Amino acid sequence: MEDRAKGLYFGTSKLGAKGQIVVPKFVRDLFGVAPGDPVVILADINRGIAVLPASMMEEVAHTTLEQTFSGGKAKAKPKQASEK
Repeated sequence: MEDRAKGLYFGTSKLGAKGQIVVPKFVRDLFGVAPGDPVVILADINRGIAVLPASMMEEVAHTTLEQTFSGGKAKAKPKQASEK
């Protein structure tokens, strides 16, 4: 199932001999990921596996740190090394 207008995708992919999966092009485009980009793997024995672009986790970490150490007042996001 694919609903491009809503940014949704459901499909299957085969696990290769080396444990690799193919992320469909529509999904790569949707999340702006390309070969070689870092991803985060989250796994829960009861819920399954999730694959997220590492940039999503950087945003979560930044927000958490800001809320924890600035009394809940968000500040400007620091530039990544690749952005400097």
